Amino acid sequence: MSQSPDSPNTDEVQDNLRVIRGLMERATIYRAVSSAPALLGGLLSLAVAGYFLARPVSISTTAFLGAWLAVLAVTGLANTVLLRREAAARGAAFPSAQTRHGLAAMAPAMGCGFAIGLVFAWRWESLPACVVAWGLGYGLGLLATSSFAPGSIRRLGAAFLLAGGAGFAWLAFAAAPPSPAAACAFMGATFGGFHLVYGLLTRGTRAEPAP
Repeated sequence: MSQSPDSPNTDEVQDNLRVIRGLMERATIYRAVSSAPALLGGLLSLAVAGYFLARPVSISTTAFLGAWLAVLAVTGLANTVLLRREAAARGAAFPSAQTRHGLAAMAPAMGCGFAIGLVFAWRWESLPACVVAWGLGYGLGLLATSSFAPGSIRRLGAAFLLAGGAGFAWLAFAAAPPSPAAACAFMGATFGGFHLVYGLLTRGTRAEPAP
């Protein structure tokens, strides 16, 4: 029986299975590595949120976006360095097929949420709508890795999704438009608080050898 041109061949299926198996085997390793960037990101988020909340009348869109993009850059760099170090310790290539697979799973939702948030901020100067979009996109991106990520990642994604949903309902039904200070409080509670809790709970996790 001939194989359809659109159906994956045996080699592609085996490659996909190897990638998924490798992702599952390294789930505990990733959880141990990612706790440090989560703690760093959480602390930076709380610091930035606190800074803006102490000056609520002077929160500008440019300063707000610049500060949070800086937090994203620092945290992303820290995560990249640690993942690269972990790969070097195992003698593996970086980025590995597993890393690329994970990024491919997260990128659509996170990228859309990030872009939509920027439009809300720049086009309509709605910082609350911006951060709600970021929270929803981030949560959906984490949940997109559910088939191979550790349970702690799934729970973190669910927390962001619930917080984003609550924020969306707040935007829809609030008697008055939420203030920029409310956006800072949301970022501090979610990207700050959630990441701190995640980092503390997974900090003592030790990587288990793959079977």
